[in-house]
Amino acid sequence: MGDVNDQYLLCTKDGKVLTAKKETLRAYDKQNRNKTGQRWMVKSEGTKMAFILNENGSYRVWKVDQEELELKPIENMEEVSDPCYFERQNVGSGEHYGLRSVTKPVRYICCPKGTNRLRLTSNIQQCVHIKDEKI
Repeated sequence: MGDVNDQYLLCTKDGKVLTAKKETLRAYDKQNRNKTGQRWMVKSEGTKMAFILNENGSYRVWKVDQEELELKPIENMEEVSDPCYFERQNVGSGEHYGLRSVTKPVRYICCPKGTNRLRLTSNIQQCVHIKDEKI
């Protein structure tokens, strides 16, 4: 991952793109990527990274809030703190990786079958496999 001003499309191994919808994160079919694929900025700090959506100068960041994964508004990049950071997790899937929270208890981002909403799980086996594509 590069500079915080770089933008990425986040894709899953099963052909979906990660997209914000209200205060939740969703995974939609990749063939509609031009309609649904949002461009995410990534703020890196060592091995940690935060995913930030810039919508006309308003920022929203992924955040672990107790047992939920939410999108929360922030005023500026200095407001990004540990509940907003994730670390790449090797899931044995080539260029795809899983994401785990840096806060305790450790949680992984997953997308349960039958839904398109991203959630948190304690089971790494349920972790969604993600790949970033620089735009």
